[in-house]
Amino acid sequence: MVCDMVQQTLSQEGITGAFALESDYTPTTFAQGTLTGTVATTTTSPFVYAPNSANPPITSNTGDLELTRAGTQFTLTESTTADFASGTLTNMVASNNQLSPSTQSAIKVTALYSPVSTATNVAATESEAHKRAANIS
Repeated sequence: MVCDMVQQTLSQEGITGAFALESDYTPTTFAQGTLTGTVATTTTSPFVYAPNSANPPITSNTGDLELTRAGTQFTLTESTTADFASGTLTNMVASNNQLSPSTQSAIKVTALYSPVSTATNVAATESEAHKRAANIS
């Protein structure tokens, strides 16, 4: 990427670099080197994301390098309640050949906006004051 940036962009501003670029597009050219942990494969469409410097330019199906598989491919399918129940279910419930989330505790907070009402202070009459005093004592 850095070499491509120097070659395509920075060279326009007079910046140069000492490097060599080689573009390989087919499994045959990939396989000419020593491949460790990778395998040369064929793709289904031409590689158009890098400068196609081949002469003439490659327009047919090309290749790529892929990581070599480590281990054996493994597939596990569970589709019945007995399959689901054979393991440990966390926050899940198995029934009727389906997995469903189990009920969890939660807090729900609801706020209701209402305008503030104003109250008017009114002086208490003498008889109301006596009633209040009688209730307090």
